[in-house]
Parts: sequence; structure tokens; C-alpha cells
Amino acid sequence: MRLEPAHLVTFSGVAEYGNISRAAKALRLSQPAMSGQLKSRHDVGANACPPAPRTASP
Repeated sequence: MRLEPAHLVTFSGVAEYGNISRAAKALRLSQPAMSGQLKSRHDVGANACPPAPRTASP
């Protein structure tokens, strides 16, 4: 699976806004779509940071 620009936007949005829900709202995406993009990257071993409980920090 290739890394697409949308995946970078998704990942940076979560880092900037602190959680998936806020990032999804700011980026005008649904939370399930955003979670799916992050999960698809995680499934192929492209996990840049370990999962955090409900919040993410840069």
C-alpha cells in the first residue's frame, strides 16, 4: 500500500488537533473515514506512534 497525500493530511490533523474527532471536524471528514485511513496505515506497519488513550500529542 502506498502512502497517499490524504494519509499525511489525516495524520498531521490528528497531531495538530489532539484527537481524531476534532481533526475530522476541522478537515471536514467523517470520524469513521479518518479512523479507517489511520487503521489502514497501521495494518501495513506504518504506525508512526503508539496508540494513546483518546488523545494524541505531537
